Amino acid sequence: PPRFSDTQKAMEHAVAAERQRAKDMEATEKNLSADELRAILKQERHRMASFARTIAELRSTAVQCQSEAEIHEEGRVNCLLGSLERMQMEKGRIINELEREEEMLTNTLQKKLDKV
Repeated sequence: PPRFSDTQKAMEHAVAAERQRAKDMEATEKNLSADELRAILKQERHRMASFARTIAELRSTAVQCQSEAEIHEEGRVNCLLGSLERMQMEKGRIINELEREEEMLTNTLQKKLDKV
């Protein structure tokens, strides 16, 4: 994905270009008739409707991407929690095994001491 500064620069460029377009249109519109201005207004309404659709689509895509990212992260967390649980069970098993071995060694040594 583009860096934030690249995205910011692109947005600033688009805003500057739109401002320049508006200034150019204002200069052109000074000498137009009412019918010509109505035609331009109609074009601008279509243009704004197109922008509104694009914005709605982008918002929907952003929400969907966020949702997918959350689902993915939840899956990763669940996987890590499962691994942690398995490790804790393994740790408990090892501790029990070590305690049995320690008890067995203690008993063996006690028997040898009793013989002596």
